[in-house]
Amino acid sequence: VVFYISELIGLKFMDSLFLGAAMSITSTAVIIKILEDSKKIKKESSILVLGVLIVEDVIAVILIATLESVAFVGSVSLESIITVVIVATVLIAGTLTLGTRVIPKLIDRVAATEHREILLLSVLGLCFGYALLTDVVGLSVAIGAFLAGVLVAESKSAEVSKILSSPIKDMFVAIFFVSVGALMNISEIENYVVLAFGIIALSIGVKFGGSLIGAYLFKQGKAKSIRSAFAL
Repeated sequence: VVFYISELIGLKFMDSLFLGAAMSITSTAVIIKILEDSKKIKKESSILVLGVLIVEDVIAVILIATLESVAFVGSVSLESIITVVIVATVLIAGTLTLGTRVIPKLIDRVAATEHREILLLSVLGLCFGYALLTDVVGLSVAIGAFLAGVLVAESKSAEVSKILSSPIKDMFVAIFFVSVGALMNISEIENYVVLAFGIIALSIGVKFGGSLIGAYLFKQGKAKSIRSAFAL
């Protein structure tokens, strides 16, 4: 929808394509931070939202590969898209089957030593290791960090790990928002303020409607569907 509207108002094809792709993806870091601060991260609707966000991260990687092909080659590279899908499937399936049987037990063994510094380093090492792995294979680092979190959550010492890593998490969240703010060019905002608000309103409306309909179709219940749609 954003793509077609962008073309109607006079933007070039590639500009419309990139804008449509950018507006279709919700920021995982921002949504998770909001859910945690509002203490709603463990609600059923939040779990549904997290699942959607992870799928969106995978789709975002596919979109990037596709748009890069269109921008530089002029055609879509089907091979790169298939590769991304296969790699993501293998990594996620391997983590949820083999990883959940091995990693949580290792974390619990480290926790049993009662050396909190070593436990913290182990959890951080797992997080950065998974983020690096997903980056190397061409996926989003957010997917790697999420999968690492899933493995930590499966351990008996998950709550202790969460408390120990909380200050570091807050530090990285702050750095993330600083980096996003640093990308903005304030002097250019006044030239596009009306257009920007219009596209943002359109994107929010379409995404809310699409999320609500999707949740209804999968029989998630009225309240859960509405909360999930608002979150996304």
